[in-house]
Amino acid sequence: MRITLKQIKSLPVETASGTALGHVHDLVIDIDTHFIVQYEVHSSLLSGHRSYLINREQVLSVTKEKIVVADTAATENAKPASGKAGIQPEPIAMRKSH
Repeated sequence: MRITLKQIKSLPVETASGTALGHVHDLVIDIDTHFIVQYEVHSSLLSGHRSYLINREQVLSVTKEKIVVADTAATENAKPASGKAGIQPEPIAMRKSH
């Protein structure tokens, strides 16, 4: 299955036990492997406006309807939504160009 960024950003995210976390707000992509490394998820203002940084290992399934993550993602990665949810850039090894 393939999915576009626009489709991913509209997907609701919930835990395996059914707790709604919010919607995908942004992605962190590894530029070497082209893999999604983390999903930044924001909850709604009505539910306290929290942000979650979900690691790809915590994602249990992605369908066209929703993303399901491990229950631990809601407790380990919750932060008040103020900016970029603590995203820190990873160091990149520099290579000589030929």
